[in-house]
Amino acid sequence: MSLLSAQVVHSTMASAESSSRDCYPITWRSIEVDCYPIAVVVDKWCPGPCPPPCLSCPWEWAIDFRTYPVLPEYLEFQYIAELTRGFLTLHEAARTSDPTAQNQLRREALGYFQLGARAVSGTQVVVEQVGRLDRDTGIFGPYPEPWLLAAASDIADGTSLLRESHSGPGPQPWAAMQEFNEAYLELVYETSIGT
Repeated sequence: MSLLSAQVVHSTMASAESSSRDCYPITWRSIEVDCYPIAVVVDKWCPGPCPPPCLSCPWEWAIDFRTYPVLPEYLEFQYIAELTRGFLTLHEAARTSDPTAQNQLRREALGYFQLGARAVSGTQVVVEQVGRLDRDTGIFGPYPEPWLLAAASDIADGTSLLRESHSGPGPQPWAAMQEFNEAYLELVYETSIGT
């Protein structure tokens, strides 16, 4: 989320071998009509235009998720796109002081997280590693930062809870939402807050 500045890199065996790209193509009748940004957890959490120190960072914090069994790349990208939309919506909720708007935005965020979980249904989402990504070179360097590991685990746990529940506002969706809220706060404050 260059937009949110708190995104997630999602890689597969196939994408790890392919050349690095900052977006994935949206095609219509075999013509690329758009390119959706690939989510990445960045060095500093800078919503909106980043101040100069944030722009000068040579690397970004990143989370490498894997699915087992491996899914087609477009489903994995859909998962990350929905995570991105969910975290953007949580960020909007955090920025508003209107409780009604906050609740509505949190419900919307849950909807995005549920769409992401549906994209990876039938698989297990695991945290392969966390570390630093250099987008220019495409090099990912493992670096076990505790707050980033905690956020990554919370995202994977939230996804797992949503995969277990297929419909309705039962306990799993709201338990999952607690995991995503923790991940959001860990990404914002760069500190582990979960148990």
